Amino acid sequence: MNATLRNGNCIPFVGFGTFKIRSKEDVQKTIKAALDVGYRLIDTASVYRNEAEIGQCLKEYVPSNNLERSDIFITSKLGPKDQGEGTCSAAFHRSLSNLDCQYLDLYLIHWPGTQGKKPDDPDQGELRVGSWRDLIKLQKEGKVKNIGVSNFLQHHIQELIDKTGVCPDVIQ
Repeated sequence: MNATLRNGNCIPFVGFGTFKIRSKEDVQKTIKAALDVGYRLIDTASVYRNEAEIGQCLKEYVPSNNLERSDIFITSKLGPKDQGEGTCSAAFHRSLSNLDCQYLDLYLIHWPGTQGKKPDDPDQGELRVGSWRDLIKLQKEGKVKNIGVSNFLQHHIQELIDKTGVCPDVIQ
């Protein structure tokens, strides 16, 4: 079953998270099992350090389950060290390459803060908004179908909307 997002795209209600699944063998076993039992949303992140292994598994197991890439909803997330305009876009393209995909279904800003900066650092807001602007551009280019945020508080989300006029498609 799927939910329809504000933009009309659909997302599966239930997804398979891959946090702490790192070794190639563990990724292969778990992704295969997830697809075999019907999971169609695979959730990863650059900080999980398993995107390349997941990409390899999906290339192998999607066809063997009589599926196509379009049947699988792939989510990844921007790491806190990669916040900011330009840096976010580069990190996205690394994830896209690691996952060996032409597009992602969902890309999230994983955390509202930037690694190495204090929460009250005035640069935090500028970096968040810069990352959000990159995601908006990537979505317009068709590289990612849906964009969103994870672990954000209401004031972080409002800041993005106020500065760009664009609401997240997904709040995780």
